[in-house]
Amino acid sequence: MITDEILGGYNPVAWCSQGYGHVSTSESFIFALGKDNLENSIVSHVVEKDYAIWDSNEKFDNFSRDLDFAHVTSTEKCSYQIPINTTWFGKIRLLLG
Repeated sequence: MITDEILGGYNPVAWCSQGYGHVSTSESFIFALGKDNLENSIVSHVVEKDYAIWDSNEKFDNFSRDLDFAHVTSTEKCSYQIPINTTWFGKIRLLLG
């Protein structure tokens, strides 16, 4: 099921700055914006700052397991306030610009 949402996040530290592992930040957040209804959009702030970012030279960097672009089969609440989406199950389009 494609949900027509825009999924993303904010990371204040440079990607690939640590090489491989978790990066601590208290400023990150992830979001899901609804295409037709912004009232249903979600912004979720990091609560476990030591696990906010997973930094890797080998795959997509991600926002812990809460928004993981390398494993797009699910989202899982780990380091952020609330899960941003549980219905996208592998139906994701990456727009890199």
